[in-house]
Amino acid sequence: MMLNKKTIQTIIKNLFNKYPYLQITQTTIITQTMKKLIKSVLMLSIASLVVLSSCEDPDAETVTPVEIIITPNPSTATLSQGAVLTLTLELKGNSGNKLKKLTVTSSAANVALVSKTLSSTTATEIVRDTIKTVGSITYTVVLEGEKGTPVTKTYVVTGTQAPGELDVTPNSRDLKGQTQDSLASFFLELVNPFTPFNRARQTFSNNKTDIDLVFYFGNTDKATIASPTDSRMQTVYTYIDWTGAKATQFFKTALTAANYDAIVTSNSDAQIITLAGGVTTWGTSATNLVAGNVVLYKTKEGVLGLIKVETLNGTQANDAEIGLSVASQD
Repeated sequence: MMLNKKTIQTIIKNLFNKYPYLQITQTTIITQTMKKLIKSVLMLSIASLVVLSSCEDPDAETVTPVEIIITPNPSTATLSQGAVLTLTLELKGNSGNKLKKLTVTSSAANVALVSKTLSSTTATEIVRDTIKTVGSITYTVVLEGEKGTPVTKTYVVTGTQAPGELDVTPNSRDLKGQTQDSLASFFLELVNPFTPFNRARQTFSNNKTDIDLVFYFGNTDKATIASPTDSRMQTVYTYIDWTGAKATQFFKTALTAANYDAIVTSNSDAQIITLAGGVTTWGTSATNLVAGNVVLYKTKEGVLGLIKVETLNGTQANDAEIGLSVASQD
């Protein structure tokens, strides 16, 4: 006869009920078995610790990393193009980890400035680089020791446009209102030689690559200098085809005539560059000009300069005349 699982469980239960001492025996067996199991686990754990401990190297050496100290000269983080930056690198190893290799790179260069093998405990390296670009430049110094991982340090400078000399109009350029004699001057070139042009249709067509400024006198805008691409100005000179006109940008500054004269005397565009760097919104014209106003400009080619209103005569298009002095980047 086959006994199923349920039948076997019933027989065992009846035996325990009939012979209670069997339950004590069962408990004793289980308890003894658990003790043996726990003892076995403890012994296994101790054996594992012994094995792991035996794997450790009692003679393992602690490596002290190499060190880099960077001293820049000049210490300023902003340098103009053409300036020379000198980095003095103090390199430190130790008796247990001598210097092995030095590498210095610049984000502005395609090749390493320094790649040198070393074998001493300490060394000093002088690195010089001429600032050639405008913007952020990162110098990365990597020093390897005979042991351990390489150490890296960086030094960041910002390159700025180098100051240059100025080209200045020897005398004022006089421009007239849009309804006056067409052979007078109305348009102007804003780089040397600062050529004025008449308003004849063919004149613009023949010289569109040189004309940076147009003068007109409006009912609301009054005395205005504008870019050849300015839409409002183009409604004044409607007979001209402005296709291919140069885009000049203007910003009416708070500079005085005396400020303009001082910049011209300095013969440096440094202040003009600084002024332009602070402009957030350029326009295509400068309106309602009066004598003494100073206007900053930037040509299509990126040339910066200042325009001073020397004189302003007349009150309408048929008699207005403006005298302009110009100082442009060389």
